Amino acid sequence: MRDPCPPCPAPALYRCSVHLKDRASTALTDEIELLRNCTALELQEGGLTIHAACLLPHCLYLVLSIEENEDPEARLRRICASFKRHSTAELSWHWPCIAPLRVEEMAPAMREVLAMPVTWGLTERPEDWPHSSLHRHTPQHRAVAA
Repeated sequence: MRDPCPPCPAPALYRCSVHLKDRASTALTDEIELLRNCTALELQEGGLTIHAACLLPHCLYLVLSIEENEDPEARLRRICASFKRHSTAELSWHWPCIAPLRVEEMAPAMREVLAMPVTWGLTERPEDWPHSSLHRHTPQHRAVAA
């Protein structure tokens, strides 16, 4: 007898970044609550999980998973469009840079994303940057960033 419920496909993993064209802009960190709200609305649609995020003044870095048949660029574009529509700043985006990940690449990608403030010279340690999902993780997840 055939199983009536075939197994669900594994979610697809991605490392993503979205940058404002104006590298001197601080719009993303200035309006972080708006960006959080735009992201929360997209998360409510389902099928999207953000595993790590780091927000710099002009760019957003993410490690995310989506259902296998979903388009990660479309999901990021909706977040960006919503933010632009409601922001008080004049915004122009470079469109998302998206790289697929294998499961074994997830932890290193999360470390890389969470270390972006150090990479950009904004802090000496990832945990010193206030706009990172590192602060939302439990102690065992923080070990990923070490």
